[in-house]
Amino acid sequence: MYHVLNDGMGAGNQLVYFYRDDIFKKKNLQEPKTWDELYETAKKLKAQYPDSYPFVFRHGINTLKYFGPSFGVYPGFFEDKATGKIKYGATDPGFKKMVEYLNKFYKEGLTPPDWLSMDYKAWTQFIATNKSFMTLQFIGQIEIMNNQLRSVGGRTSRLCIRLKRHRIFSVLILTMMV
Repeated sequence: MYHVLNDGMGAGNQLVYFYRDDIFKKKNLQEPKTWDELYETAKKLKAQYPDSYPFVFRHGINTLKYFGPSFGVYPGFFEDKATGKIKYGATDPGFKKMVEYLNKFYKEGLTPPDWLSMDYKAWTQFIATNKSFMTLQFIGQIEIMNNQLRSVGGRTSRLCIRLKRHRIFSVLILTMMV
């Protein structure tokens, strides 16, 4: 769950998960590494912050394209690396599992109800005002986000990248210091 596949779109378009490190430390939470851990962490954050939506993203229907690889699928046609066969993502069991996860997050109020139409400004407000704590975003946007966070209450943030086995597993740690 550390990295969403880039497929040659360029470094600035690489999507990574990040979270509010200050809140995780304050609440003694561990960084989620799987979808089950993400779900459990979101539930814990929701219990601590009832008016929040712990997991926020702003990519509308493209969310399926970005989350798909972590379920072994792509929304369109793709080659199954294990079999070499061409598959259609929407008919793959992994796609159904992904949609079930998103539905579970939605039904339990762990993601905003308007996730399909969320714009950049709304997304920024969720992150900057303790309404969301985990997100998926383009790595190229982090500098813009950092600047926006500094303008909200004088907060600062830091970017951390983890490397493992010559593949990049990226985790952005957004640290808010008040």
